[in-house]
Amino acid sequence: MNRKVWGLMCLLWLIVTAFPAAETSPELAAYLQQSIEMWDKVVPWFSLGSVPVTSNFDAETLVTELSKDITEAGRYKEFEYLFNYYKENKNKGNLVCRIIEARPPSPGFWPARIDDTQSALVINAADLEYLAKEPALLKASFLRAVAALYYLKEAAFPTLYFNGRNVLYEFSALMTGNFVESIYLNEIVFFNNNSPIANNWHTWLIDSAKNDNFVSIARNLYGFSMNYAYHFLSILSKLSSYQQIMSMLNTMNDIPVDLVDNIKKGLFTRFALTPKQVEDGIIARTILMTDPWILLVISRVIPPNNKEIQNLVNSTYKTMDLVRSYYKHLEPPLLDHRQAQLDCNAFWAPEPSMLSYTEPAKIEKGTAAALSVPGAVKTIWYRECDSFAGNQYRGYIPLPEQEALATAAYRFSYGADGSLMAVEYFNKGHLQVGYALQDAARIIIIREGRTEIWRWEDASGRLVSNDSGFALMKVETLQGSEDEQAKGLRRLTFTFYDRDGRRVFHSSGAWSIERRISPQGFEDSYYDDRGQLSENYFGYAKVWYSETAGTAMGSKNRINRYEYRYFDKDGNPACSQFLGVHGTLEQHTENGSNYSVEISYINAQVQPSKIFDNSWMQRKKFGKDLFVYENLDREGKPIVSLFGYASIQSTIVNGMIVADAFYDAAGKAVNSLAGYHKRKMSYTDRGDIAELSYFDARNKPVLGMDGIHRQVYKYDKNGYLEELFFYGPDGKLINDYSGAAHIRWYKDELGRTYAVDAWDSAGNRLSSGAGKDI
Repeated sequence: MNRKVWGLMCLLWLIVTAFPAAETSPELAAYLQQSIEMWDKVVPWFSLGSVPVTSNFDAETLVTELSKDITEAGRYKEFEYLFNYYKENKNKGNLVCRIIEARPPSPGFWPARIDDTQSALVINAADLEYLAKEPALLKASFLRAVAALYYLKEAAFPTLYFNGRNVLYEFSALMTGNFVESIYLNEIVFFNNNSPIANNWHTWLIDSAKNDNFVSIARNLYGFSMNYAYHFLSILSKLSSYQQIMSMLNTMNDIPVDLVDNIKKGLFTRFALTPKQVEDGIIARTILMTDPWILLVISRVIPPNNKEIQNLVNSTYKTMDLVRSYYKHLEPPLLDHRQAQLDCNAFWAPEPSMLSYTEPAKIEKGTAAALSVPGAVKTIWYRECDSFAGNQYRGYIPLPEQEALATAAYRFSYGADGSLMAVEYFNKGHLQVGYALQDAARIIIIREGRTEIWRWEDASGRLVSNDSGFALMKVETLQGSEDEQAKGLRRLTFTFYDRDGRRVFHSSGAWSIERRISPQGFEDSYYDDRGQLSENYFGYAKVWYSETAGTAMGSKNRINRYEYRYFDKDGNPACSQFLGVHGTLEQHTENGSNYSVEISYINAQVQPSKIFDNSWMQRKKFGKDLFVYENLDREGKPIVSLFGYASIQSTIVNGMIVADAFYDAAGKAVNSLAGYHKRKMSYTDRGDIAELSYFDARNKPVLGMDGIHRQVYKYDKNGYLEELFFYGPDGKLINDYSGAAHIRWYKDELGRTYAVDAWDSAGNRLSSGAGKDI
């Protein structure tokens, strides 16, 4: 066995077995329960035993084949305990194998808890059929699940349970299962990594086993920092004196100096997290999941009258309070990011009914004037665009076509019945990725009867995974009753698919979303992979949208008011964990070439409330040449937010932002939490970003939030990004977070990357050009 992974299961044994259980304080109990809830958000093993069962599964053939493989490799003795565990518990009726419809986060068999005495090995029905094409993967996952159950049930230590749970034991057991799985694939059957079946999973697992001791598996699959957990559990295993306990507690309180600041920066960037912000977010998450269990150990071995240690314990609570106060708002975008990354992995088979929608669209080369959407009878051009509720797009500041084609603009295309057919972003007449289109250049809607298929495409017509984790969205109108139709009620369902037609989760954690539309507005409900109404990563199960439209009295200004309110699965008012409020009120005012949006927030009592950044309201002002974003207090006056500024002013030339800058409540230039005052951008003739640089309030060169002062972009003859250079304030090459100062991509004529090279600031080559994107 891998002694490091196995060690996670037994480090605490000698510490706790000799001591009686002590009563858990309310404060510690609350943190332990929070740890369990955070773990259960991303790891479903504890609930998989209660999901609907399609049928039982006879695993005897799998067990026989596994035994044969391991015996032929001469290693049966090493794994005999797992076969004995499986057989003994199966014969006692304590272990069953099931086929389920639920979709665990990685392919193949998963361990599941049925009750205190009975467990299960479960597999998704489609997974079973798919992995049967590659028996080694099916058998490896079965061995993984058996190993995880063994370490959960047989090697667990009941003295450290809280409400029958211990997150550290569960994490350790699942990681040990992954380790056993990698041994089977790497050393028993010498698995062929070129297999097309669940190819991202076995490549990811084997690479992680070889290169980082499963750190990436822990981070991306389980939302856990293995290094942090190992560090403190290793310390625990060596404790033999009060002084060592005090030293450990001091270390726990000595969190990295920039951790909280980076959490704040993650909130600033929100849904565009940098790798460093993701890593620090995972560390913060691990602190909140790990430290309570360490305090539980201490509560078992240190009497409460030991004031010196209790003072350090109290300091640890304050440290966790500080981390939680900011991280709780970062959790939703961090888990959203994690889910979107998982969705991009080919873990299971495409759905046959979606394959016809995965083919690239045929887009003729040329400018927007020649690229009309087939079937469209009307187009409207806008300077700005935003979206809400998944499939609602709205444009701001209408433009004449001639002006739009000479600048950057969004084109909305409509069919003969007035339905939206496409939203596209053009820069100087050429299709280009638009921020409002979720990393796509255009969105195309295909209608077939009661079904709509939404496609997110790049400029060449190929599907791209958007920032919500999918490339295709199916919207189906459900057949309503005559009474529902008479009342103007409609129901829609939304399901999500990646570029190859695989069904995936929405990045919010939902497997599907159902919309109920009425004359008053519409309500979205979030469902999990078991078909149950469930809270998403943002802390609510339902959201209500309503809209009223009109004109301001005495003026020609068009005003639209929107209201969004959040509810739990029982229909009670809930708070968005990200914003920290129950609802959002928006007033959109349009006056020709100017557009403004005023946003305010309410709590569950429908009273004004501030959000996590300490602002009560925001105001956005859009014009052809300027965009202004303001943070406001309860009276509507400018206020400096958590991020160190009261307003952002962006200068726009030909529809493109060429500079944006931060100011305080008095309009004075300031450096924001991001570390700079002004960001400057320049563009190529085609409108692609050419340079990006950062300056402080005195106009001196500084590092941006990514640790770079200036980024220089170069493109190939087909217009695809080919090279990227990073420079420091001194004008010399500087390494980014990954250690690269110069990156080069090698792409074909369709923009598909087939190799990549990177060099550090000293010119040392970092990669082999093996075809992996950075």
